Amino acid sequence: MTRTQANIRPDLATHIGNIWAMVDETKQTLAEYERQLKVAVSKARSEGASWRAIGEALGTSAQAAHERYNFGGTGPET
Repeated sequence: MTRTQANIRPDLATHIGNIWAMVDETKQTLAEYERQLKVAVSKARSEGASWRAIGEALGTSAQAAHERYNFGGTGPET
């Protein structure tokens, strides 16, 4: 059974289906922004930016930025 095949009124099922479509679209958009952010961090690092500067730009600590975006010199996975 899919998310919209529950035993509910058809108009409500359509509304719920629209909400799930919005959720799915938002997830895809978020994934694309995350990919772009990884590329930007990788570029910043290749141009000499410190993890401290990157962390500040992201609103986090240098350690958190390093843990999340350190690709071991291989660049982000795309």
